[in-house]
Amino acid sequence: MRPVSQQRTSPLQIDVQTQSPLWDAWPLAAQTVREAIGAAASALSTAGGEVSILLTNDSAIRVLNRDWRGIDKATNVLSFPASGQAAGEVRLLGDIVIAYETLERECDDENRIFLHHLAHLTVHGFLHLIGYDHQTDVQAEEMEGLESRIMTCLNLPDPYLSRDFGDACPPCLTAIHPVRPGFHSNRAICRCRSVRPRREARTGSCVRCARCSAGSPALRAQTSRTYLMS
Repeated sequence: MRPVSQQRTSPLQIDVQTQSPLWDAWPLAAQTVREAIGAAASALSTAGGEVSILLTNDSAIRVLNRDWRGIDKATNVLSFPASGQAAGEVRLLGDIVIAYETLERECDDENRIFLHHLAHLTVHGFLHLIGYDHQTDVQAEEMEGLESRIMTCLNLPDPYLSRDFGDACPPCLTAIHPVRPGFHSNRAICRCRSVRPRREARTGSCVRCARCSAGSPALRAQTSRTYLMS
């Protein structure tokens, strides 16, 4: 579902709260979140309303993940759409919750820059709030394309591309979930996250996307079997 463009009657209100002292290690975290939300809202002409972001830890997000999704483990980010309900004269878009330890582990494991990854998770969570999803291949490609464009607007790297097709190439974002019933899909995915047709979804087979190979048969990447939770 695509969001309906809003008239620019008022700026989007962004409320960032820090629940865990772990975030003190990154003084620019709240600013990064605000800039990421602002860029996403601007790119999608989303004006007015309020979005809340909670920067917390693994133990807190594990409780939310267990209570709302029935999954008793920590994750990196959760989105709670508010269905457009209003509080007084303010339209609530919803809440985004991000866990420090999981984000930090992903940065270590995937060779990412902490604030860059934080911005990407924030953008992804915001897109869920305004109606985007990745339950199908088409939805996932559209959502990922928007994320790449918004990250470029922030002058940050495209999270789905990598210059090096080694171990540091970003894997699929299996841990990013809106809070809705579960769904899984098998898709053949290039190491840069470009989706191939479903019929090629054979674990271990070699495929390459056009933007990675640039027409060269020499550049190939292993497919992976990915489960998307939405």
